[in-house]
Amino acid sequence: MNEIFETSEALPWEWVESVKAEAKHGKMTLDAQTVGIVTTFFGCRSGIDIAKRKISEIQPASDPSWGLRHIRQRGKTDCGLAVSAMLAGVGYSDAADADPNPDADGGMSVADFSACLDSLGFPCRVKRLSVKLSNASLPRSAALLIRRHSKVFGHWIATDGRLVFDPENEAPIALCDYRRADWSLIRVIERR
Repeated sequence: MNEIFETSEALPWEWVESVKAEAKHGKMTLDAQTVGIVTTFFGCRSGIDIAKRKISEIQPASDPSWGLRHIRQRGKTDCGLAVSAMLAGVGYSDAADADPNPDADGGMSVADFSACLDSLGFPCRVKRLSVKLSNASLPRSAALLIRRHSKVFGHWIATDGRLVFDPENEAPIALCDYRRADWSLIRVIERR
């Protein structure tokens, strides 16, 4: 577990020591705020690389202080299920049970996504947008529907306001390092 701190020598000594002590006693909470601090200090790519190493070992996914729990999609078109599970704070199978149209081809529509969240106890509102994702201000705890320019289908991702939780990726990532940052943001789904 200490490998995450090996490159943190330039951080203020007291902060590094307090984080090491908390990690040693199992009290470490590597939340989005901590990732944001490390990212800011080391720069976007290296900060995230440092912060995302062994995140699951440092902060259990079941800990509510984590905020959004990263959930991977299981197939090619089930990003909506994984993101609805992240937002509602439930497991993938619970989101799959709440899917109003499980036999739909091509993934989850905006209407089905909203209905799934509603049935999971996450009443939501939908905002239409048309902006490049990298130019958008990331809302806190929201689902985003992004789409490559001139394509019909989109891709569901989640955000906590600082990081992008793409269910195709292994871990959350900063927007500046996200490979789809040049896609269009077409919908934002937030808690009502």
